Amino acid sequence: MSLPDGWVAVPLDELTSKIGSGATPRGGREAYGGGEIPLIRSMNVHFAGFDPEGLAFLSQAQADGLANVVVEESDVLLNITGASIGRVCLAPPSMAGARVNQHVCIIRLREVLARYVQSYLASPSMQQFILSENYGLTRQALTKGMIETIGVPLPPLPEQRRIVAKLDALTAHLARARAELDRVPVLAEHLRQSSVVAAFKGELSAAWRNENADVAKTSPVDLDAAYEAVAGQKRRKAAAAIDWQPDVKLPPHWRWVSVDEVLGVVQYGSSAKTSDASDGVPVLRMGNIQRGELDWGNLKYLPAEHAEFPNLFLEPGDVLFNRTNSFELVGKSAVFRGHEAPASYASYLIRLRCSGILPGLLVFYLNSPFGRAWVGQVASQQVGQANVNGTKLKGLGIPLPPEDEQQEMVRILTDAFARADRMEAEAARARALIDRLEAALLAKAFRGELVPQDPADEPASALLARLRTQRAAAPKAKRGRRPKEAAA
Repeated sequence: MSLPDGWVAVPLDELTSKIGSGATPRGGREAYGGGEIPLIRSMNVHFAGFDPEGLAFLSQAQADGLANVVVEESDVLLNITGASIGRVCLAPPSMAGARVNQHVCIIRLREVLARYVQSYLASPSMQQFILSENYGLTRQALTKGMIETIGVPLPPLPEQRRIVAKLDALTAHLARARAELDRVPVLAEHLRQSSVVAAFKGELSAAWRNENADVAKTSPVDLDAAYEAVAGQKRRKAAAAIDWQPDVKLPPHWRWVSVDEVLGVVQYGSSAKTSDASDGVPVLRMGNIQRGELDWGNLKYLPAEHAEFPNLFLEPGDVLFNRTNSFELVGKSAVFRGHEAPASYASYLIRLRCSGILPGLLVFYLNSPFGRAWVGQVASQQVGQANVNGTKLKGLGIPLPPEDEQQEMVRILTDAFARADRMEAEAARARALIDRLEAALLAKAFRGELVPQDPADEPASALLARLRTQRAAAPKAKRGRRPKEAAA
């Protein structure tokens, strides 16, 4: 890469007074927290800056064993191992006197702006280089020798200051834009949830009711007839009574019913062992229900001749209810809308075939804040998992509008959820554009195109010559042995 006049390309080692990482303190991780001297680990080093969350603390004796890696203000901190390899930030003033462990490297500069070097190491081209197969990724570790040989495009010191000032100003704007975009998923989810709550209070379909005032309330006789049409037989026993319902005042044409009153089939899935043999019948599991929809990735299969088939084949309109999962996820539901081939479902799911309610409306309710409040009341906890069985589900109270109004509610909610999805998609696209813009800005900065050059600046070659003279005159560091543990 050709550089502007006054710039030089130089190995990082020639710009530093120190490149070094720490080690595991005496006593190992079990001894963390026994003192007052901070120990910086890879979890504290992020591109967005230093994060003090999760700092470890060393006793004085432990810190003395890491005396060669004492942090100074504005040291560049670089993660050199594992999944966070390449993450880099500046040490804040509060970390002066801290130590680093074996996963973090201190890079201390001589007469070169640490912020300039930190920005260069964080740039996309350098990150790609650090993570490249021939450099860092396959090793999952950066050695001191590798870090020393990193080539740095070095501008004159005044230009370094101009570049850093410009980058700081631009990245501050980008950070504010990212912060605003980060709010979009929260706003989108608020739109979804507030829309569902308003729908089941009758607020979203109020205009429809004003235009259709003669619509009759769904009667128990209507529900019995709908049950018989779906189940293929009359009810053998009375539907379950309501055990729980939210405190909601319903419009005049609505009624409270138990979920059992509007279901024709409640059926558990297969507990048979599945396989990865994709020539079989796909079996949906709890992980295939994502945000109220079915995700057809990561499938397992049962043979087509499995004994429970075709009884457990899904039909379009079936609702799948997740009866066992973590507390946050148990009760999530989705509608099966069909598949190109027969499909089934596993035992942690319950198939619900609706009779007196539209499947989509039932799913909106089960996934709503009302549904989550109900789960909080009835879920039983078992070794990290929560369970809501079919019996409890049947006793859930649900508002039941007339069928035509149900269709209007599903239409309005589907539109609201689609708007929320578009908001998130547009925010994700904007975030990607910001990332590309930032990458382009950094690339321009280190090509000398972000700020103008000043011929009056002392050239970087003069700075480099001065650094080499200082380096040659500096006393050689003595390699000391780590002190032994004191005898007990």
